[in-house]
Order: sequence, then structure tokens, then C-alpha cells
Amino acid sequence: MKTVITTVGTSVLTNYQRLEVRNLFGYEYESIDDVIIDLDPSQDKDAFDASAYSDQSLQVYCERIKKVIARKWLKGVQWQDEQGCWKKVDETVCNEDASAEISTLVKIKQQSGKLEKIVFLCTDTLLSVLSAEIMRLSPVLEGVEIGIVHVKQLNVKDYNKFKELGLGNLVSAVIDTVDNTQPDGVVMNISGGYKALVPFLTLLAQIKKIPVFYLYEESRQLLHFPQLPVNFDWKYVEDFLKVSKSLKSGEPELSVGAADDNNIFMSFCDNGLLVKSHEGYHMTEVGELYASFAEAYKKSQKKVSAWVRLSHDSTLNGYFAEYKWFEYYHHQPLTRKVFHGLETTHIILNGKRYKIDENELDLVVEKESDFIVCECKTDTQFMKKDEVKDLIAKRLYIAQSASEFHFCILAKRLTTEENERTKMEITCWAKELFAFFSDSGVNFRLFMMFAPPVLQTFMQKPVPKKDIFQLI
Repeated sequence: MKTVITTVGTSVLTNYQRLEVRNLFGYEYESIDDVIIDLDPSQDKDAFDASAYSDQSLQVYCERIKKVIARKWLKGVQWQDEQGCWKKVDETVCNEDASAEISTLVKIKQQSGKLEKIVFLCTDTLLSVLSAEIMRLSPVLEGVEIGIVHVKQLNVKDYNKFKELGLGNLVSAVIDTVDNTQPDGVVMNISGGYKALVPFLTLLAQIKKIPVFYLYEESRQLLHFPQLPVNFDWKYVEDFLKVSKSLKSGEPELSVGAADDNNIFMSFCDNGLLVKSHEGYHMTEVGELYASFAEAYKKSQKKVSAWVRLSHDSTLNGYFAEYKWFEYYHHQPLTRKVFHGLETTHIILNGKRYKIDENELDLVVEKESDFIVCECKTDTQFMKKDEVKDLIAKRLYIAQSASEFHFCILAKRLTTEENERTKMEITCWAKELFAFFSDSGVNFRLFMMFAPPVLQTFMQKPVPKKDIFQLI
């Protein structure tokens, strides 16, 4: 089938170190804790980067960990979904859930067919490279060509190195892999590694038209970010890069050579790339990352005749919203399981079989004795009244069997006054909308989430409770 670009974390190590795994093995458990402490770069951020893996003085530690994990964790253990626990099995049985990366690769293979090649993208840490080398030994990946690439300076503990070098090296590593693979031959698995990289990799994948897969934490459900019409407007980026260079060089006058510089600069400010003070314009951290990302992408292109724009796309934001609402419901009390993006012909909930037509359901939340259907929209999408009415009409066949139908709205967090105005506008329309379907017997609810303007912040951590509201 495909080449799968896979970001690498250390879950193949940390999963084995969990208490429930120790209890499973009992006295047969072989601890690697002392060795991990010796190798953990968090003890000294400059001590063990990825190049240290080839250090002969450290090889004895690495080999010990590899042997223990290969013998005790990559086979002979299996996760039991029904019991929600690990179980010892025959040593010939592969552990398909040994790490987030392996679990996702197994599900991609089940969905898409044969895996031909895997490219492990490692951060600039010894443990990341060691984890990739261990996963290379997994029987699950037997017969698959495996490449390991360590991305220099890719360490989010050092923001300056990440911004100035790491991000650009990551972009180059991904694009080099894509350019050396046949068209439509690449997918991306971003389950492992730093969560701070998710926004950048997702956007890069959209631009390069690469399908993205992500295994959501403990749920073992595969999320798929489909291809959307997202790209760079290179004219806009080129203007911003000129400003970026001017600011870095300390030039007193900033100009992009356009007829109306003021409007362009206000656009940069509105998008969070610049801020204006009495001293003039300054780059924000988001602006610095944006410039680094765009510059790296620009350099990576062998033939670029026109520059492209990464615009704020409500459809793309809607997919990010689905992920965050999935996260929200996953952590709610009494939730048994959350289903995402259902396009199958039927689903079994609480032992009953329900038919699903050709219309995709965003989220279905299975609880102990009932279930909830959720539709995730941005505030802009929700205010398209005729479209939303049509959507509810198409969902009634399943919503009438559910205990509740939730509309989950995402809006950009602004000032308190603007947020209140948005809540009022959304609530007024929702009351009118739900009244229109009052005879359907559906129990409607309205929830709203305010997201920070910085995508990286939004995706990196769960949305605080203070930014989530039940309006109806």
C-alpha cells in the first residue's frame, strides 16, 4: 500500500512501565526504570540528543532496554477490550498495542491494506531514537521496510532551537519523504511524539495532500483528518516574510511595497502574527513560528512558481473542533465509548442495532444505558440556518432513538463582551431552531466552546472548563 510517516514518542517504553503491567508480570517483571533514569534527557536537556544513541558508552544501556522490551512487551501480551486490562497470552502472539505508534499502524493496515514502508520521524532525543529502534523489532511490523530519521534540533523543551531550526528540519524531513514517494503513496501517523507538533504536521499534511491518522489517547479509536481545500497564499506569506526580515534586521521603516501597507499590517495583527505598540510593530511568537514554517516550506520546494495562503478555514476549524469535543466527551463521567465520524451502515449501542444512512455522524457517545448524538460546528457554520435545518432533518432517524441530540459549537475566544454577544446570538438561533423541530420528540442540547486564537495552544491541552458552556 503506502509509506507511513510516523512521528515517534516514547510510549513503547512508558506503557511497559505502567503499574498495571508491573502487576500483570508480578515477580517476573524486569524493571528498566534505573536505566531510563540514566538515559532520560529531562535530567539534562543538553546531555543526550539523538546522536548519543551511537555513543558506545551508552550502548550497553540501550541494548538492555531493547532486549527487555522485545522479550517481555512486544509479544506474549495482549490488551483485552472487554475487560479493559492487559492479559498474558502465548509468546507467539504479537502485542498490537505496545505503543501508540504501533496501535495506529495496525489500524491503518486493517483499513488500507498492506504496509510497504514506515518512516519513523524521531525527535532530537536519545529515547525517541531508542523507541524507534525497539519498534523496528516488533513482530507486527515484520516484512515492512523501516527507515529511521532523526530530526535535528526538534526538541520542544528548547523553544528557540525549535523555532529557528527544529521546525524547519521537521518540514524538510516530511517533504523529502513525500518527494521521494510516488503520488498518493504517503499517509501520516501522528499518534506518537510531542503533541505540540500536531498543528504543524496537520497543516503541512493538508498542503501536501497527505491523509492524517491519529489514535486518540486511551480510546484506541482511529481519527482521520480528511483532505480539505487548505493552502498557502504565497503572496500574503511573502509579504509577511519581508516584514519578518525587516524586524529582525532592525530596520526603522517597514514596508512590503504595497499600495496600502496599513491594511496589510492590520491583517497581520488581526491574524496574531504582529502586535502594535507605541514603539512600533513586533512579531508575536505565533508570527515567528509562522515565518519559520513558511520559510522552511518555501526552501523545500524545488519548483515554486506562485506563493500560496494559509487562510482561516471554517471547515478545517470544524474538524479540529470535532477532535476537541471528542476529547471533552471522552473524559465525561458515565461515558462508555465515543464514536467519531461514523460512515458505516449500522452501529450497535447498548446491545441494540441502529441503522446509519449515508450521512456521516460527527460523534456518538455511548453511555451505560443510552446514547447521545453530537453535531460539531463552528459558530459560522451553525449560523447557516437553512443548511442546519436540513442537517437536523437528515439526523432525525437516529436522533429520535438517542436520549439527547447535542449541538457542539466552537467559537474563537475574543473579549468577554464579544464572547457574550456570540453566546446570545447562537442561543437565540438555537431556540428558534429547536422549536421548529419541537414535534420530533428529540431532546436538544446546546454546548459552546471558546478556543484560543493560537491553534497550537488549542490542540496541545484540553479546553479549560471555564471556556465550555451549556447554553440550552
